[in-house]
Amino acid sequence: MAKGTLATIHTMDLHLKQLQLNSKESYFKWCARNGFRCTLEKTLKDLSKETKFVKDLQATNILASSNRSKKGLPYYLNQIHNGCPIDISYLRVIEEAYKKLPCRDKKFLIDFLLLVHKKSKLLDDHKDYAVILKVFSYRDWFIREWSEWDPKSHNRDKQFSSLVRHLFTQYDIPKFMDTAWKSNSHDDKEIDWFFEMGNGTNIRKCKGLPFTITKKTAHNFLQAPNTCNVTEAFRWARVITFGGCDRLHKA
Repeated sequence: MAKGTLATIHTMDLHLKQLQLNSKESYFKWCARNGFRCTLEKTLKDLSKETKFVKDLQATNILASSNRSKKGLPYYLNQIHNGCPIDISYLRVIEEAYKKLPCRDKKFLIDFLLLVHKKSKLLDDHKDYAVILKVFSYRDWFIREWSEWDPKSHNRDKQFSSLVRHLFTQYDIPKFMDTAWKSNSHDDKEIDWFFEMGNGTNIRKCKGLPFTITKKTAHNFLQAPNTCNVTEAFRWARVITFGGCDRLHKA
């Protein structure tokens, strides 16, 4: 049984109306589609989470539909820069990052995000904001003029690859290394390997590797499928080195 104060039937009726649902069946389908429990026995806290989810989703849709308009992301970025409060939950990650910056870098962040927004789709999904902010957090490592970045593809993954390679690398590296930026780990050693490999260091000589790598494993590592993340690429390389087949690295 759920812990907390259970919502009354009347409260549930009002909640369904707020969600613009006209039956418990449609409510159950909505819950299943959006990852909530399919039951009418909900606590007030459960209903609050669902209401917040809907409001955030509506805000996302509004932002996406006006993505290039005056009220789109550029408008809110300028609001943040001007010190205006932003009442959109997923924009707080940008607002908090902005507040933590030294004064000299505050406008830099806004200009950087405006450029990324203008030239790509990388900020169309608010779930990717943290990734782009992580890229910016390594601004002292930029090796090229950030404002000269000009992606050639309309594909978001290719745009991201283009961005991090423009900013950080002199040599070509495997596409799966992009996952270093999207890892939820607080350990940024994979990003360090991205920098080292992108500037000519053989993966065997990168610092902090999980195990000693032979020349053959290093070669196979570079051939790992783009669908791998960095950890999976190491596993794939070792399996292939020892004569295993492609599917064994997932075993």
